[in-house]
Amino acid sequence: MKYREPLKMKIRKKSFNTRSINFITKKRVFTTFLKNQH
Repeated sequence: MKYREPLKMKIRKKSFNTRSINFITKKRVFTTFLKNQH
């Protein structure tokens, strides 16, 4: 249990980081798209 718990937290943190990165990239792409529209 001692070894599994931190690993689980690490995986959770990693998934959260990838999700946030994906969100940021999507937002950036969306903003550039809007800029190109004008």
